[in-house]
Amino acid sequence: MAQKIYFFSGTCKWAKIHQPDTKFGEKYLIDLYLDPASLDLFQKSGSRSKVRQDEDGTFIKFSRNRWQKDKEGKDMDMGPPDVLSHDNKPFDKLVGNGSKVTCKVEVYDSKYGKGTRLAAVRVDEHVPFAGNE
Repeated sequence: MAQKIYFFSGTCKWAKIHQPDTKFGEKYLIDLYLDPASLDLFQKSGSRSKVRQDEDGTFIKFSRNRWQKDKEGKDMDMGPPDVLSHDNKPFDKLVGNGSKVTCKVEVYDSKYGKGTRLAAVRVDEHVPFAGNE
């Protein structure tokens, strides 16, 4: 499978990147409101991920499955995406809505088209999590 790495920047909401969301399986998630250059790059990447709109703008929901089957069909724990501070040191704080981040995303070939996987998140400007956001 061919794979390419992209970096997309913008403002995030609903970052569940340290613990997986369990509503629909176990996935690490982040909604990224892309800056104009990143939106253009995303559209050129060929990813089949859906571009969404809401009252705050245009965003992409990037995700990473916690579990994936290996070639023998056994479950592999993929773990969370790497989360780094603006100076590329490990970052373990909860990321609040409005934080500026850069997401490292893998775009790969699959039988359904270009798949997308969240690999890492760099927190460029942190907004503390304020609970019940």
